[in-house]
Amino acid sequence: PRFELIEHSFSLLLNKASVLGTNELTLAEREMLPIASFISGSIALLGHDGAPAEYNEVQVAETLDNRHAVSRLGDMLRECGCERLYTILSEAEEAIYNDAPDTAIKKAEHFANALENQVSDGTARVFLYRLSEMLTNMTADLSAGTQRDTAEQRIIDRIIKTSQPVLDSLGFSGSFPHYRRASGGNMEYISFMIDSHGDRPQRGVVAYYASVAVAQITTVRCEQLAKAGIPTEYTNALDCLPEALSVSSYAEMASTDDNEYIYMSVNCYDRSESSIVRDESGRIPHFIEIAEQQFSRNTIPDYYRNARINASKLPDVFGRAFMHCLPWGIAAAIVLLSVYVIGLKNGPLAHIPSLQVCAAILLFALIFLIIISIFRCRRRSFQLWRY
Repeated sequence: PRFELIEHSFSLLLNKASVLGTNELTLAEREMLPIASFISGSIALLGHDGAPAEYNEVQVAETLDNRHAVSRLGDMLRECGCERLYTILSEAEEAIYNDAPDTAIKKAEHFANALENQVSDGTARVFLYRLSEMLTNMTADLSAGTQRDTAEQRIIDRIIKTSQPVLDSLGFSGSFPHYRRASGGNMEYISFMIDSHGDRPQRGVVAYYASVAVAQITTVRCEQLAKAGIPTEYTNALDCLPEALSVSSYAEMASTDDNEYIYMSVNCYDRSESSIVRDESGRIPHFIEIAEQQFSRNTIPDYYRNARINASKLPDVFGRAFMHCLPWGIAAAIVLLSVYVIGLKNGPLAHIPSLQVCAAILLFALIFLIIISIFRCRRRSFQLWRY
């Protein structure tokens, strides 16, 4: 989720620069612009957004030609421990200065692939936090400058009014949208997200979906994050985002994960208390209670558990379960091979070719790995956590 928010923010910044020109940007925005241009352009080279390749190549090449911007991005990568990304960036910059633009574009594609992999396995966590911190500092506070801002603030105020008493009673601290508490050796997080639905029920009415992100991580892991540069007091549910080998438990409620949605709509032209046309924020305490049951390791309600099972996308979850269980499959194969070599190779199995025995052991280990992955996948469907 954090990487998706960063990509979206980069896109908005690039659009603003395109429409208004760089002279209309603030100093912080002008400093961020080359970083946004290179990262967005490199990812676009992978073909995710369908934009013309020529446009993205020019965008990346122009950024690489900005030595100051590349140096600043490189320093940030090194400070965040992303040495692999730093090396690829340096190679791309060198290719530009050696008048080899095709090589530089290939290196930019490698950079994008490496970045996506590091986001997936969690090793880019500190870099993402640093980028989001810079974007937050460069973004103006939400103000009443537009009708849309005012409408969103009314939605936020209503969510706070509904959820704050429940969160206070459960011992959570923080402020909207992120709350946290320490409990039994774990840090537990609840974060709120609102997203414009794009629906216009009537003139002037804007619709939103609200969702609840919940996460749990051991305090030991929190200390490791703090040492890596992510302050514990600022860590939130989005920092426990899903990874290939997740160090935390994470779920989203009132979202596509469970096919339930908190729908809210507001009249932009009405500044009174009655401006909220449709309000389902009263359901939020119920979702918080379900999260509290999972935090306490109690059974979540049957209807909600069944909803999550029905909404489960087995292939996506199975891939993560398979990666998590892979060490067990490797261990099983090593144990069986050791038993064969030490005790059975010259005994009962002496008449069977070694190659066939090894193949049978590897096949058994694979089947064992698939079985425990499926079991883990189904077991996770019976609790709140999706990762």
